[in-house]
Amino acid sequence: MADRNPTKESTSSAPLHPLKDKWFVFYIPASKGNEYEHETKELGYVSTIEEVYSTINTLPPITLLPNDDNLVFSRNKIEPQFESFPGGMRFSIFCKTKTQCREALTYVVAVVLGEAISRDACKGECLCDIVRIGHKGSAMYKESVRIEVWAHQSPYNAAMEKYLVSTLSTIPGITVSARPFK
Repeated sequence: MADRNPTKESTSSAPLHPLKDKWFVFYIPASKGNEYEHETKELGYVSTIEEVYSTINTLPPITLLPNDDNLVFSRNKIEPQFESFPGGMRFSIFCKTKTQCREALTYVVAVVLGEAISRDACKGECLCDIVRIGHKGSAMYKESVRIEVWAHQSPYNAAMEKYLVSTLSTIPGITVSARPFK
């Protein structure tokens, strides 16, 4: 009869999935003007996809955070400010329900931090350096969330938008828009 008590060897953890670059995590409470930088909380680096989801899972669901609070993943700690992306693009994904948010967040984190968008839409160039997730509840959609992907100036902007629209097309009701940074 086989021994039913697992050994250390048989319970070893599965290998982790490293990210190409380290991503820094910021938590930005709703703030205006000069308070923005002062209120920004630095949470630390993540270097595997498991650490990314562990970080997300330690926080309350995005839909329960105060309106306009943001969780930001930033490649190599690039400042999450529009000025860091001159001529770049902001791709906004709008989710109306927590189910849409959960699904869209899973896809966006996987394709941006996992570099699929770089590989499939940008010929290997890593242009997307910020993923910003914010609760944007309203009277009509209390659980609405906006997920943004910030990219540097690039000839691949249209391809990135098309890629995000295609990737998220399996989630009913999701909208994706692109706007340049001024």
